[in-house]
Amino acid sequence: MSRCLLFVDWQAHQNAVFDVDWMPGENQLVTASGDQNIALWDVATESSIAAFHGHTSSIKTVRFLPSHNGLCHCYEVYQ
Repeated sequence: MSRCLLFVDWQAHQNAVFDVDWMPGENQLVTASGDQNIALWDVATESSIAAFHGHTSSIKTVRFLPSHNGLCHCYEVYQ
């Protein structure tokens, strides 16, 4: 049986986190959530850098696009 160690646990959203992506070459990640928000995080400080509100449904996917200098791209999924 394999074991996993939990290194950090923090409240990122008020609903399920559907996707996480690391910013290439940085200590940052972005999360997509069922609370209709996207958050940008500084992993070293375990703190939120920015929050992106105003979506009208769950955010299922989010990606950094290295060819666009770190632009964050997301997809809303309408049910």
